[in-house]
Amino acid sequence: MTIEIYGAGFANKGAELMLRTVIARLRAHDPDLRLAVEPATNTPYERRAAERLSHVFPTVSLYPARLRRYMHRLPVVRDALFATAILPAGADRQCGLVRRHDIDGLIDISGYAYGDAFPWVRTRAGADVARAYAKRKKPVVLMPQMLGPFDKPKVRDQFKRLADHATLIYAREKPSFEAARALLGDDDRLRLAPDITIFSPKRDIDLPQRGRPYACIVPNERMLDQGRKEWGDTYLPRLLAAARALSARGVQPVVVVHSGDQGDHDLAERLVEELGPETDRFHHPDPFVLKAFIARSRLLVGSRFHAIVAALSSGVPGVALGWAHKYEALAADFGVPELQHRGTDDPEHLVELVGRICDDAEHDRLTGEIRDAKARMKTAIDGVWKEVSRLFGLGAGASA
Repeated sequence: MTIEIYGAGFANKGAELMLRTVIARLRAHDPDLRLAVEPATNTPYERRAAERLSHVFPTVSLYPARLRRYMHRLPVVRDALFATAILPAGADRQCGLVRRHDIDGLIDISGYAYGDAFPWVRTRAGADVARAYAKRKKPVVLMPQMLGPFDKPKVRDQFKRLADHATLIYAREKPSFEAARALLGDDDRLRLAPDITIFSPKRDIDLPQRGRPYACIVPNERMLDQGRKEWGDTYLPRLLAAARALSARGVQPVVVVHSGDQGDHDLAERLVEELGPETDRFHHPDPFVLKAFIARSRLLVGSRFHAIVAALSSGVPGVALGWAHKYEALAADFGVPELQHRGTDDPEHLVELVGRICDDAEHDRLTGEIRDAKARMKTAIDGVWKEVSRLFGLGAGASA
């Protein structure tokens, strides 16, 4: 059996963590299961090969956007045009190539791509891929992700198309669930489930010990464009204020880059420059190492969604500065809605919040709330994997 994982990537560390979590959970059911992704700039060959991922061929994403929808919709013309038929016998398997027409189902882990914050063509692309499977009566699963809002007509219409081709649709939090339900009605295929990386595979990570407690400051370049309406020019000054408040309380601020995007690295450089050359900066290409580093910290202040997930899922208080409803919903799901700072809040609110978390008693209270909430989520996420494995006809496998 072969399953395509759609919406995967390695540049964004959260996206990579989702991908590697899916790989681990599916292969726990069947170690020989063939998994495939479509080659793109964010899924380079070396990284695909390291995870034993096959390559969807022909590679639609490498062609101009105006051609992609027709290549998805006309597989016979596409295959003939791009020479699948003239490959020597067995070359596709030896080269790790697999035609989408020969794949047994689709798992979509886009994270957040279907909503008004993104061009409608992204939703259309997802709908076109899903349609290719639905036409052959193959399973299409949207794994837990943020959905909506769907106020823009083209986005709304294309998500409705995508949903029409889906077998299961998991919304990651209540606002996403309600946005999808408002569009689809009380649809039996629509489910509510936590982010899958909350229970990502465990790894033994050896990190050097640090001399004193530290906190992670995690910038996100999206706050300067997607979040600009709310935050204006106040985002970096607030991160700097939080870092200085931590230093004043004996907690070392460490700037953590939780992405391969150049914009995040640039923001980190600006933070370090303002805070002084003695300020530490941490980055690692492996998201499991990043999660381990965050897990050892006293607290986190930042805006990369999966960095906040890494903190909360490790029992570490994570203060979210966000630009979408997923941040607020995540804090609520972990039982700590107070760990939010919005652009409309007084800047001093963040400094006071950091100070409260540094207090031992408050830190212990928050940690207890977070761990209790995580324990409650396990049943829900185990249910997701049982349902998915049953849909694809996989064995019992292992639980995280």
